[in-house]
Amino acid sequence: MKSNFFLSILSSIFFLSPKYSLCGQEPHFHIKGHIDGVHDEMIYLEESGYFYSLLNTAKIVDSCRINEGHYEFKGVYDRPFLYSIKIPSLTRKFYQFILEPGITVIESNVDRFYDSKITATKENILYETWEKEREQYKFPMNALIDSISKYGIDSTDSDIFYQKYDSINNVQKASAIKFIKNNPTSFVSLMILYSILTIDDDESAKKYFAFLSQDLRESVEGKLVEDKINASVNSLKNKKMPPFEMENFVGIKISSDQYKGKYLIIDFWATWCSPCIAKMPELIEIHKIHKNQIKVLSISLDRNLELCKQKVNELGMNWDNICDTQAGRSPTIINYNVKSIPRILVCDKEGIVIYDSDIDKKESLKDFIATLNLN
Repeated sequence: MKSNFFLSILSSIFFLSPKYSLCGQEPHFHIKGHIDGVHDEMIYLEESGYFYSLLNTAKIVDSCRINEGHYEFKGVYDRPFLYSIKIPSLTRKFYQFILEPGITVIESNVDRFYDSKITATKENILYETWEKEREQYKFPMNALIDSISKYGIDSTDSDIFYQKYDSINNVQKASAIKFIKNNPTSFVSLMILYSILTIDDDESAKKYFAFLSQDLRESVEGKLVEDKINASVNSLKNKKMPPFEMENFVGIKISSDQYKGKYLIIDFWATWCSPCIAKMPELIEIHKIHKNQIKVLSISLDRNLELCKQKVNELGMNWDNICDTQAGRSPTIINYNVKSIPRILVCDKEGIVIYDSDIDKKESLKDFIATLNLN
Protein backbone atom coordinates (compact mmCIF):
# COMPACT_ATOMS: atom_id res chain seq x y z
CA MET A 1 0.00 0.00 0.00
CA LYS A 2 1.28 3.43 -0.90
CA SER A 3 0.34 5.34 2.19
CA ASN A 4 -0.46 8.99 2.30
CA PHE A 5 1.60 11.29 4.47
CA PHE A 6 0.02 13.61 6.94
CA LEU A 7 -2.39 15.80 4.80
CA SER A 8 -1.37 18.86 6.42
CA ILE A 9 1.08 20.48 8.78
CA LEU A 10 -1.44 20.06 11.72
CA SER A 11 -2.69 23.55 11.32
CA SER A 12 -5.74 23.70 13.67
CA ILE A 13 -7.35 21.77 16.53
CA PHE A 14 -10.52 22.02 18.64
CA PHE A 15 -13.31 20.10 20.34
CA LEU A 16 -16.34 20.92 22.39
CA SER A 17 -15.87 20.36 26.10
CA PRO A 18 -18.02 20.95 29.15
CA LYS A 19 -17.93 24.54 30.33
CA TYR A 20 -16.67 25.07 33.83
CA SER A 21 -17.99 28.16 35.57
CA LEU A 22 -17.25 30.05 38.71
CA CYS A 23 -20.23 31.50 40.61
CA GLY A 24 -22.45 30.80 37.61
CA GLN A 25 -20.30 32.86 35.22
CA GLU A 26 -18.91 31.67 31.93
CA PRO A 27 -15.14 31.12 31.84
CA HIS A 28 -13.09 33.78 30.05
CA PHE A 29 -9.75 33.94 28.32
CA HIS A 30 -7.27 36.79 28.58
CA ILE A 31 -4.27 36.85 26.26
CA LYS A 32 -1.45 39.18 27.27
CA GLY A 33 1.20 39.52 24.60
CA HIS A 34 4.49 41.33 24.14
CA ILE A 35 6.52 41.66 20.94
CA ASP A 36 9.96 43.23 21.10
CA GLY A 37 10.38 46.40 19.06
CA VAL A 38 6.90 46.57 17.56
CA HIS A 39 4.60 49.60 17.88
CA ASP A 40 1.40 50.81 16.25
CA GLU A 41 0.88 47.71 14.08
CA MET A 42 -2.35 45.71 13.82
CA ILE A 43 -2.30 42.18 15.26
CA TYR A 44 -5.00 39.59 14.59
CA LEU A 45 -6.35 36.65 16.57
CA GLU A 46 -7.50 33.97 14.18
CA GLU A 47 -9.08 30.53 14.41
CA SER A 48 -9.13 27.83 11.74
CA GLY A 49 -11.59 25.11 10.81
CA TYR A 50 -9.30 22.07 10.73
CA PHE A 51 -11.95 19.50 11.57
CA TYR A 52 -14.39 21.13 9.19
CA SER A 53 -12.44 20.16 6.09
CA LEU A 54 -11.28 22.15 3.10
CA LEU A 55 -14.55 24.02 2.83
CA ASN A 56 -13.72 26.31 5.74
CA THR A 57 -10.88 28.75 6.18
CA ALA A 58 -9.33 30.62 9.05
CA LYS A 59 -11.62 33.16 10.72
CA ILE A 60 -10.48 36.41 12.30
CA VAL A 61 -11.90 36.50 15.83
CA ASP A 62 -10.44 39.77 17.08
CA SER A 63 -7.86 42.42 16.30
CA CYS A 64 -6.13 45.26 18.10
CA ARG A 65 -3.27 47.72 17.68
CA ILE A 66 0.07 46.96 19.33
CA ASN A 67 1.08 49.68 21.79
CA GLU A 68 4.76 49.88 22.71
CA GLY A 69 5.10 46.15 22.08
CA HIS A 70 2.03 45.16 24.12
CA TYR A 71 -1.39 43.84 23.09
CA GLU A 72 -4.35 42.09 24.73
CA PHE A 73 -7.27 39.93 23.67
CA LYS A 74 -10.18 39.09 25.98
CA GLY A 75 -13.32 37.07 25.51
CA VAL A 76 -15.65 34.32 26.66
CA TYR A 77 -13.97 30.91 26.59
CA ASP A 78 -16.05 28.35 24.71
CA ARG A 79 -13.80 25.33 24.14
CA PRO A 80 -10.18 24.40 23.39
CA PHE A 81 -9.17 25.54 19.94
CA LEU A 82 -5.99 26.15 17.99
CA TYR A 83 -5.58 29.88 17.40
CA SER A 84 -3.03 31.96 15.53
CA ILE A 85 -1.73 35.44 16.10
CA LYS A 86 -0.62 37.28 12.97
CA ILE A 87 0.95 40.62 12.06
CA PRO A 88 0.53 40.64 8.26
CA SER A 89 2.03 44.12 7.87
CA LEU A 90 5.38 42.86 9.23
CA THR A 91 5.68 39.16 8.54
CA ARG A 92 4.01 36.24 6.81
CA LYS A 93 4.93 34.04 9.77
CA PHE A 94 2.42 33.38 12.52
CA TYR A 95 2.32 31.75 15.92
CA GLN A 96 -0.11 28.97 16.78
CA PHE A 97 -1.24 28.06 20.28
CA ILE A 98 -4.13 26.36 22.03
CA LEU A 99 -6.56 28.72 23.70
CA GLU A 100 -7.37 27.79 27.29
CA PRO A 101 -9.34 29.62 30.00
CA GLY A 102 -7.63 32.16 32.25
CA ILE A 103 -4.59 34.29 31.55
CA THR A 104 -2.22 33.30 28.75
CA VAL A 105 1.07 35.17 28.35
CA ILE A 106 2.86 35.17 24.99
CA GLU A 107 6.36 36.61 24.50
CA SER A 108 7.50 37.14 20.91
CA ASN A 109 10.22 38.48 18.67
CA VAL A 110 9.04 39.54 15.24
CA ASP A 111 12.11 38.00 13.55
CA ARG A 112 11.20 34.60 15.02
CA PHE A 113 7.49 35.14 15.46
CA TYR A 114 6.63 31.49 14.85
CA ASP A 115 8.88 30.57 17.80
CA SER A 116 7.10 32.64 20.47
CA LYS A 117 7.01 31.53 24.10
CA ILE A 118 3.73 30.85 25.86
CA THR A 119 2.49 30.17 29.38
CA ALA A 120 3.05 26.48 30.12
CA THR A 121 -0.57 25.31 30.19
CA LYS A 122 -1.46 21.61 30.00
CA GLU A 123 -2.70 21.47 26.40
CA ASN A 124 0.01 23.76 25.06
CA ILE A 125 2.68 21.60 26.68
CA LEU A 126 1.23 18.55 24.93
CA TYR A 127 0.89 20.44 21.65
CA GLU A 128 4.51 21.59 21.74
CA THR A 129 5.62 18.08 22.75
CA TRP A 130 3.93 16.62 19.68
CA GLU A 131 5.28 19.35 17.40
CA LYS A 132 8.84 18.60 18.56
CA GLU A 133 8.24 14.88 18.03
CA ARG A 134 6.94 15.57 14.54
CA GLU A 135 9.94 17.72 13.59
CA GLN A 136 12.27 14.73 13.42
CA TYR A 137 10.11 13.21 10.67
CA LYS A 138 9.08 16.40 8.86
CA PHE A 139 12.49 17.42 7.53
CA PRO A 140 13.53 14.10 5.93
CA MET A 141 10.02 13.70 4.49
CA ASN A 142 10.00 17.21 3.03
CA ALA A 143 13.48 16.68 1.57
CA LEU A 144 12.30 13.47 -0.07
CA ILE A 145 9.21 15.14 -1.52
CA ASP A 146 11.20 18.18 -2.69
CA SER A 147 13.44 15.85 -4.67
CA ILE A 148 10.52 15.18 -7.02
CA SER A 149 10.32 18.82 -8.04
CA LYS A 150 14.07 19.35 -8.20
CA TYR A 151 15.23 16.18 -9.92
CA GLY A 152 12.10 14.49 -11.24
CA ILE A 153 11.46 10.79 -10.92
CA ASP A 154 10.91 8.05 -13.45
CA SER A 155 9.45 4.58 -13.12
CA THR A 156 12.83 3.05 -12.26
CA ASP A 157 13.10 5.33 -9.21
CA SER A 158 9.48 4.98 -8.14
CA ASP A 159 9.84 1.88 -5.95
CA ILE A 160 12.88 3.29 -4.13
CA PHE A 161 11.07 6.59 -3.54
CA TYR A 162 8.03 4.90 -2.01
CA GLN A 163 10.13 2.56 0.12
CA LYS A 164 11.74 5.62 1.73
CA TYR A 165 8.43 7.44 1.88
CA ASP A 166 6.60 4.59 3.60
CA SER A 167 9.48 3.97 6.00
CA ILE A 168 9.38 7.54 7.34
CA ASN A 169 5.60 7.61 7.33
CA ASN A 170 5.21 4.33 9.24
CA VAL A 171 7.58 5.42 11.99
CA GLN A 172 5.72 8.70 12.34
CA LYS A 173 2.38 6.90 12.47
CA ALA A 174 3.64 4.62 15.23
CA SER A 175 4.73 7.69 17.19
CA ALA A 176 1.30 9.27 16.69
CA ILE A 177 -0.52 6.16 17.94
CA LYS A 178 1.70 6.05 21.02
CA PHE A 179 0.88 9.70 21.76
CA ILE A 180 -2.86 9.02 21.45
CA LYS A 181 -2.68 6.05 23.82
CA ASN A 182 -0.70 8.05 26.39
CA ASN A 183 -2.96 11.12 26.18
CA PRO A 184 -6.53 9.86 25.66
CA THR A 185 -8.17 12.99 27.14
CA SER A 186 -6.20 15.58 25.15
CA PHE A 187 -7.76 17.15 22.07
CA VAL A 188 -4.25 17.13 20.61
CA SER A 189 -4.80 13.37 20.35
CA LEU A 190 -8.08 13.93 18.53
CA MET A 191 -6.34 16.19 16.04
CA ILE A 192 -3.54 13.68 15.49
CA LEU A 193 -6.05 10.89 14.91
CA TYR A 194 -7.86 13.02 12.33
CA SER A 195 -4.59 13.62 10.51
CA ILE A 196 -3.66 9.94 10.23
CA LEU A 197 -7.05 8.74 8.96
CA THR A 198 -5.79 8.99 5.37
CA ILE A 199 -3.11 6.38 5.98
CA ASP A 200 -5.13 3.74 7.79
CA ASP A 201 -8.02 1.48 6.98
CA ASP A 202 -11.32 2.18 8.72
CA GLU A 203 -11.03 -0.74 11.17
CA SER A 204 -7.65 0.45 12.48
CA ALA A 205 -8.94 4.01 12.77
CA LYS A 206 -11.93 2.79 14.79
CA LYS A 207 -9.53 1.06 17.18
CA TYR A 208 -7.52 4.24 17.69
CA PHE A 209 -10.72 6.26 18.12
CA ALA A 210 -11.74 3.93 20.94
CA PHE A 211 -8.55 4.89 22.83
CA LEU A 212 -9.93 8.42 23.29
CA SER A 213 -11.98 9.47 26.30
CA GLN A 214 -15.76 9.44 26.08
CA ASP A 215 -15.89 13.25 26.27
CA LEU A 216 -13.62 13.51 23.23
CA ARG A 217 -15.51 10.90 21.24
CA GLU A 218 -18.86 12.59 21.95
CA SER A 219 -17.67 16.14 21.28
CA VAL A 220 -18.71 17.99 18.13
CA GLU A 221 -15.27 17.51 16.61
CA GLY A 222 -15.14 13.92 17.85
CA LYS A 223 -18.29 13.24 15.86
CA LEU A 224 -16.66 14.76 12.78
CA VAL A 225 -13.69 12.43 13.20
CA GLU A 226 -16.05 9.50 13.59
CA ASP A 227 -17.90 10.58 10.45
CA LYS A 228 -14.63 10.58 8.52
CA ILE A 229 -13.80 7.11 9.84
CA ASN A 230 -17.19 6.01 8.53
CA ALA A 231 -16.68 7.88 5.26
CA SER A 232 -17.82 4.86 3.26
CA VAL A 233 -21.40 5.85 4.11
CA ASN A 234 -21.04 8.98 1.97
CA SER A 235 -18.65 7.53 -0.56
CA LEU A 236 -19.06 8.07 -4.28
CA LYS A 237 -17.80 4.56 -4.93
CA ASN A 238 -20.07 2.48 -7.18
CA LYS A 239 -22.08 5.61 -7.99
CA LYS A 240 -22.23 7.78 -11.09
CA MET A 241 -19.68 10.57 -10.91
CA PRO A 242 -21.36 13.97 -10.39
CA PRO A 243 -21.42 16.09 -13.57
CA PHE A 244 -19.07 19.07 -13.67
CA GLU A 245 -17.91 21.86 -15.93
CA MET A 246 -14.83 23.97 -15.15
CA GLU A 247 -12.27 25.97 -17.12
CA ASN A 248 -8.70 24.82 -17.68
CA PHE A 249 -5.63 27.07 -17.49
CA VAL A 250 -6.40 28.83 -20.79
CA GLY A 251 -10.13 29.27 -20.26
CA ILE A 252 -11.34 26.25 -22.24
CA LYS A 253 -14.28 24.49 -20.59
CA ILE A 254 -13.71 20.92 -19.44
CA SER A 255 -16.79 18.88 -18.56
CA SER A 256 -17.53 15.38 -17.37
CA ASP A 257 -19.33 14.68 -20.67
CA GLN A 258 -16.09 14.71 -22.68
CA TYR A 259 -14.79 11.69 -20.77
CA LYS A 260 -17.73 9.43 -21.63
CA GLY A 261 -16.62 6.06 -22.95
CA LYS A 262 -13.16 6.38 -21.36
CA TYR A 263 -11.54 5.43 -18.11
CA LEU A 264 -10.83 8.58 -16.08
CA ILE A 265 -8.58 9.32 -13.10
CA ILE A 266 -9.62 12.44 -11.17
CA ASP A 267 -6.85 13.78 -8.93
CA PHE A 268 -7.72 16.43 -6.32
CA TRP A 269 -4.53 18.11 -5.10
CA ALA A 270 -2.81 21.44 -4.28
CA THR A 271 0.67 22.89 -4.66
CA TRP A 272 0.97 23.30 -0.88
CA CYS A 273 0.03 19.65 -0.18
CA SER A 274 3.18 17.57 0.32
CA PRO A 275 1.32 14.23 0.23
CA CYS A 276 -0.19 15.28 -3.11
CA ILE A 277 3.24 15.97 -4.57
CA ALA A 278 4.42 12.63 -3.23
CA LYS A 279 1.68 10.85 -5.19
CA MET A 280 2.67 12.42 -8.51
CA PRO A 281 5.40 9.90 -9.50
CA GLU A 282 2.80 7.12 -9.36
CA LEU A 283 0.32 9.15 -11.40
CA ILE A 284 2.97 10.16 -13.96
CA GLU A 285 4.03 6.53 -14.38
CA ILE A 286 0.42 5.40 -14.91
CA HIS A 287 -0.12 8.15 -17.46
CA LYS A 288 2.99 7.23 -19.42
CA ILE A 289 2.02 3.57 -19.60
CA HIS A 290 -1.74 3.90 -20.14
CA LYS A 291 -2.26 7.34 -21.72
CA ASN A 292 -4.15 5.78 -24.62
CA GLN A 293 -6.51 3.88 -22.33
CA ILE A 294 -6.95 6.24 -19.36
CA LYS A 295 -7.52 9.98 -19.22
CA VAL A 296 -6.21 11.95 -16.25
CA LEU A 297 -7.71 15.14 -14.84
CA SER A 298 -6.03 16.99 -11.98
CA ILE A 299 -8.10 19.58 -10.10
CA SER A 300 -6.04 21.85 -7.87
CA LEU A 301 -7.57 23.53 -4.83
CA ASP A 302 -5.10 26.42 -5.06
CA ARG A 303 -6.23 30.02 -5.12
CA ASN A 304 -3.22 31.18 -7.15
CA LEU A 305 -3.58 30.14 -10.79
CA GLU A 306 -0.06 31.19 -11.81
CA LEU A 307 1.54 29.26 -8.97
CA CYS A 308 -0.51 26.22 -9.95
CA LYS A 309 0.59 26.50 -13.60
CA GLN A 310 4.22 26.71 -12.50
CA LYS A 311 4.02 23.60 -10.32
CA VAL A 312 2.20 21.61 -13.04
CA ASN A 313 4.98 22.39 -15.52
CA GLU A 314 7.64 21.70 -12.92
CA LEU A 315 6.24 18.26 -12.10
CA GLY A 316 5.52 17.31 -15.71
CA MET A 317 1.77 16.81 -15.28
CA ASN A 318 1.09 16.44 -19.00
CA TRP A 319 -2.66 15.89 -18.87
CA ASP A 320 -5.84 17.94 -18.30
CA ASN A 321 -5.44 20.42 -15.45
CA ILE A 322 -7.88 22.73 -13.66
CA CYS A 323 -7.24 25.22 -10.86
CA ASP A 324 -10.22 25.68 -8.55
CA THR A 325 -9.05 29.21 -7.45
CA GLN A 326 -11.70 29.11 -4.70
CA ALA A 327 -9.77 27.15 -2.07
CA GLY A 328 -12.20 24.24 -2.21
CA ARG A 329 -15.46 26.19 -2.43
CA SER A 330 -16.32 25.52 -6.06
CA PRO A 331 -19.45 23.44 -6.77
CA THR A 332 -17.32 20.59 -8.16
CA ILE A 333 -15.27 20.24 -4.97
CA ILE A 334 -18.42 20.35 -2.86
CA ASN A 335 -20.34 17.89 -5.05
CA TYR A 336 -17.43 15.45 -4.92
CA ASN A 337 -17.35 15.72 -1.12
CA VAL A 338 -13.62 16.47 -1.07
CA LYS A 339 -12.78 16.68 2.64
CA SER A 340 -9.03 16.08 2.40
CA ILE A 341 -6.32 15.79 -0.21
CA PRO A 342 -4.82 13.97 -1.97
CA ARG A 343 -8.07 12.41 -3.14
CA ILE A 344 -8.03 10.20 -6.22
CA LEU A 345 -11.01 8.69 -7.99
CA VAL A 346 -11.12 6.27 -10.93
CA CYS A 347 -14.23 6.18 -13.11
CA ASP A 348 -15.03 3.47 -15.62
CA LYS A 349 -16.22 4.02 -19.19
CA GLU A 350 -19.81 4.47 -17.96
CA GLY A 351 -18.77 7.15 -15.49
CA ILE A 352 -19.15 4.93 -12.41
CA VAL A 353 -16.64 5.54 -9.61
CA ILE A 354 -14.78 2.25 -9.19
CA TYR A 355 -11.90 3.45 -6.98
CA ASP A 356 -11.84 6.05 -4.20
CA SER A 357 -8.57 6.65 -2.33
CA ASP A 358 -10.54 7.70 0.75
CA ILE A 359 -12.12 4.25 0.90
CA ASP A 360 -9.63 1.96 -0.85
CA LYS A 361 -6.74 2.76 1.50
CA LYS A 362 -5.27 -0.73 1.36
CA GLU A 363 -4.80 -0.67 -2.41
CA SER A 364 -2.52 1.73 -4.23
CA LEU A 365 -3.72 3.42 -7.40
CA LYS A 366 -1.04 1.62 -9.40
CA ASP A 367 -2.12 -1.79 -8.08
CA PHE A 368 -5.77 -1.03 -8.79
CA ILE A 369 -5.06 0.06 -12.37
CA ALA A 370 -3.24 -3.24 -12.89
CA THR A 371 -6.50 -5.09 -12.17
CA LEU A 372 -8.22 -3.41 -15.14
CA ASN A 373 -6.23 -5.45 -17.68
CA LEU A 374 -5.81 -2.51 -20.03
CA ASN A 375 -2.93 -3.87 -22.09
